[in-house]
Parts: sequence; structure tokens; C-alpha cells
Amino acid sequence: NTYSGQFLFGELHGHGVFHYGNGSKYEGEFSYGVREGHGSLTEKDGETYQGSFHNNKKHGGGKMTFPNGDKFEGDWILDQRQGHGILQCPDGTVYEV
Repeated sequence: NTYSGQFLFGELHGHGVFHYGNGSKYEGEFSYGVREGHGSLTEKDGETYQGSFHNNKKHGGGKMTFPNGDKFEGDWILDQRQGHGILQCPDGTVYEV
């Protein structure tokens, strides 16, 4: 793992970029060592989430782009999609879920 960014009292705190050993990357806000606030998480397979984080988890409004080109915009609670959202497929089909 590698990190470049701000620290506070030896903890990741403020804006930074964290490259995980598994090939994933997070760029955004940290609070005392955890993802907190707005950020972008790109997984090794190309799946990308841009939105809010709380205590290292997707939490609040965000947008997810999947490797197949599907895009989902909606809300997350503790890493799980919750409530109303919109799924747009590469062929232009749109679903409200």
C-alpha cells in the first residue's frame, strides 16, 4: 500500500491518494485514518464509485460505474445501495429502481 497526502497526529487526515496492494485506488478525504467525506474509489476490475463515504464505507449519495459500462446513481448505506436510484445501460436504456 502507498499513500500520498495529508496527515494529522500520524493518521491519514484530509485529502489524499491511497493505492492498495490489490490494485484498487482511493482519492479523497480521510478522517483519522478512514475514508470519510467525498472521494473516488476505483477497484482493480475498473468499477468506480464517486460519492460520499462514512467510516470507510460508501454512505450517502454517489455514482457507480461498472466495467460493462452500466452507471448507477443513488444512495448507499454502509456499502449497500438503498432506496431510489437510476441505472443507465450503455445502450441508453434507463431504469428507475
